[in-house]
Amino acid sequence: MSNERDRILRLLEDGKITADQATRLIEALGSERSESDFEMPHTHFGPRRHFRVHTRPRGLAMVPDVVATAVASAMKKGFAEPGEERTSEFPGKRDLLVKSVSGDLDVTRGEEGRVALSYSGGMVKVRSSGEQVIVRTMAGDVAATMPPDGRIELEVVSGDVSVSQGNACIEVKTVSGDVGIKQAAGGAQVKTVSGDVNLDGVSGDLVIETRSGDVDIVPSGPISGRVSTVAGDVTVALPKDADLLLELDIEEDGDIEVDDDLPHEVLEESDGHLKVKFGAGSSTLVVKTSDGDIDIRAAEEH
Repeated sequence: MSNERDRILRLLEDGKITADQATRLIEALGSERSESDFEMPHTHFGPRRHFRVHTRPRGLAMVPDVVATAVASAMKKGFAEPGEERTSEFPGKRDLLVKSVSGDLDVTRGEEGRVALSYSGGMVKVRSSGEQVIVRTMAGDVAATMPPDGRIELEVVSGDVSVSQGNACIEVKTVSGDVGIKQAAGGAQVKTVSGDVNLDGVSGDLVIETRSGDVDIVPSGPISGRVSTVAGDVTVALPKDADLLLELDIEEDGDIEVDDDLPHEVLEESDGHLKVKFGAGSSTLVVKTSDGDIDIRAAEEH
């Protein structure tokens, strides 16, 4: 990865990126977090069934070499020079693809039939193809508004991702950074190496994978799919009239807790495994963690 570090330092020397941006890029190249970084205080939410699992702990996986590949790709020619905040509008476009090496992404619902962008700092390249707007940024924040039924694909090496209000499937891949999705009815696919995943007001099919990060899910409608984490806690907040079948598994060390305030039926129970039905159990969500807790609690009433 030394070649990528050298390229970053040359960009800093040439004044194309700031010292802060260079630091974030270099950290993204070699980031590795220890297991203690992910210890969270346990919060008790009232009476619940408690299932304890004790097995041998496992170390966290290393950050993949995809970071170096992404940095090398971002060094290619064709990027706009950094400057003040800029904006772009693309009438007639509905889909968005963003590939970012370092920077935060914020995507919200906007007007029908138009994708609008604003971006600041770093080096940014924007183009369109068919109905899709494609953004590549090396070190800069991007904010976008787009139609609610537009497809979203986000690939980030280092930076936080926020997406709100949408009806189409959302795909997010990150190496280092938190992912927050709100009011999304089309389902979501999230893969992250190091970062928390927060899904608030979501429905549809969910595929969530994280190596080291907590996952919080508050559904607004029917959900299905799977959630897996190596080292992190998973919390699912369900309404009292939930209609869901949960298959919960802990491979190594952790607790499974189910809120007694939620009407439920335990179908299967063994060491590190619980199959529980809420309502008719019309859809299925599988939750697996290697070293973390699984907490199924009652959602707050509004």
